[in-house]
Amino acid sequence: MSDSPATLPSVRRPPAAPVRSGGPPRRVPAGEASGPDRLRFLKFALVGAVNTGVTFAVFNLCTAVFGLPPAVANLIGWAAGFANSFVWNRAWTFADRRSLPTRSVLLRFAAVNGLALAVSESVLLGLEALASAGGLTAQYGSTLVGNGIEGVAIGAALAVNYLLSSRWAFAPARLREP
Repeated sequence: MSDSPATLPSVRRPPAAPVRSGGPPRRVPAGEASGPDRLRFLKFALVGAVNTGVTFAVFNLCTAVFGLPPAVANLIGWAAGFANSFVWNRAWTFADRRSLPTRSVLLRFAAVNGLALAVSESVLLGLEALASAGGLTAQYGSTLVGNGIEGVAIGAALAVNYLLSSRWAFAPARLREP
């Protein structure tokens, strides 16, 4: 044994990543959502599932009990779902962003939902015309076909709604700026 201290071979370390201060947040590539983003999406999806139940319940009440046309029932169902969605998404899904002014968030959320409603109505009316022309309504019944079409319309609007809600309606100003 030697009396001199042992020397370890030097380890080459990569340079430290520069510390970011300010500027836009790092964009996460598609399919690589971070933990908080995944949790937020799951919360949004759970609120959406409840909204879907509300929408279907109101849609069926309006068509089966009150005899309203599907497009009118869809509008009323969306209004009920909108109110439920705003309350739960503001209080729970985007709870970390509650400091944003309610009025401006509500207006942006209304615009997002207006666009999602337009997508839903377009899909509903288009598929309803196809189902009728193809004889599906007569073959399977208007309730079954109507609910199937309503489900597709809700699903089509989900992508538009989440993307714009998370990136614009509930986003802090620094994330909304180009």
